[in-house]
Amino acid sequence: MPVIKKDTPTTTMPRWKSNKLIRRLCVVGIILAIVLLVYSFNSSSIFKDPMLNAERLTSGEHHNPNAHKQTNVSTNTKSAKQSHETLDDTTHKLRVIVSSMNSEQRILNQDLFRDRPLSLVVVVQVHDRYEYLELFLKSLRLSQHVQDVLLIVSHDFYSREIFRLVSNVNFCRVLQIFYPFSRQLFPGEFPDSDPKDCPRDASRREAQRLGCLNAEHPDTYGHYREAAYTAVKHHWMWKLSRVFETLEPTKEFVGPVLLVEEDHYMFPDFIPIAIKLEELRNRECPSCDFLSLGDYSTSSGFSSQLSSTARVLIWSSTQHNMGMMLSRASWRSISKTRCFHKFCTYDDYNWDWTLAAMSRDCSLAGPGRPFMAVVIQASRVAHIGDCGMHHKGGTGCKPRDRVAELLALFEKYKASLFPSRLLFSPVEPGLSFSSHQPNGGWGDTRDHSLCLGYLNFTL
Repeated sequence: MPVIKKDTPTTTMPRWKSNKLIRRLCVVGIILAIVLLVYSFNSSSIFKDPMLNAERLTSGEHHNPNAHKQTNVSTNTKSAKQSHETLDDTTHKLRVIVSSMNSEQRILNQDLFRDRPLSLVVVVQVHDRYEYLELFLKSLRLSQHVQDVLLIVSHDFYSREIFRLVSNVNFCRVLQIFYPFSRQLFPGEFPDSDPKDCPRDASRREAQRLGCLNAEHPDTYGHYREAAYTAVKHHWMWKLSRVFETLEPTKEFVGPVLLVEEDHYMFPDFIPIAIKLEELRNRECPSCDFLSLGDYSTSSGFSSQLSSTARVLIWSSTQHNMGMMLSRASWRSISKTRCFHKFCTYDDYNWDWTLAAMSRDCSLAGPGRPFMAVVIQASRVAHIGDCGMHHKGGTGCKPRDRVAELLALFEKYKASLFPSRLLFSPVEPGLSFSSHQPNGGWGDTRDHSLCLGYLNFTL
């Protein structure tokens, strides 16, 4: 009988089953894509809004049934409307934010500018003035070579709006740090005002009778500490110590570090001018302690060659404290034990007047020589802060009007901006150093001790 061969079965799947499998794979792919998108969004949101992360981190430590109601942490944590329990919970979350952020040291936009050289570190000290900071960041965005800058934003007040504003910067590398002893983190206790502190204007005898905490430590003029004023000097020295000593991205940086504030507005050529000033100092005046990009007469010098002229002057706390730049050598000089001790104990709540008092003891040129600065004749940074600690508001708080004036100035003198080289005017003979009397406000030994600890504090 002949052998009948059966057809060999094929492995080809019927078309209807194949289409069904493809549909399933598509559904799975879509679900995975959604999951990844949500995860990516949440990760970004956590960094842009650290309070979300703090709520996650603290939720396992204690249960708070009202946590979902606590969304406005930008308000004063000492508000009488807040219960003691809510205050403690909010403060705890804020401390988690600060500890996490200072430990992480995450640089935003690192992937975008990884291949760009780092030529300048800009450190801006920020409190709570959103509008001023927004304008400052806009001026940075309009500056030439901003891609080669690391912007360090040093906060002493947590605000969701401000953190989001900074996190949305995409034109340079950005690192956010937070002063860990801010008044917001210690409401109702030192370094904030303690209810048991002495009243500012109490006499020493009255303070002793009251038994208040700092009765034995008024300032030079018999006044007791005001936390709002001491906070600025504390923050200023902490951020310097942080940048030069313990912050990983800057520990090995040898270029200039520019110090600015949230109510400053930068000229479009400030970065190339800063680099040229540093080169000029290294070549012509290596013992000069500081560089200065600004003064308070914004338009002076732009109508002549002075816009490209740099002079060597005795550093002045009232003229050269805006747009001040330090080198690592300058930091080493002022952070020497005896100099650091003088900064932390000198009875003046102003950081700049305190530096002036240190001048003859701590300059790079040696004992008896005052701080010297290489100063650009025509300012490349403007002060737009009509409101703040030393400026009492009123109808003059119109920073956008001030910015409009500056933009008109840039246009008028655009031919004087971006000079190809700087002219050097050496130190003028006969310059004399004027000593200052302390302004007070820094007599409390608690402030001294906290300040002296910054060199040994890792966060």
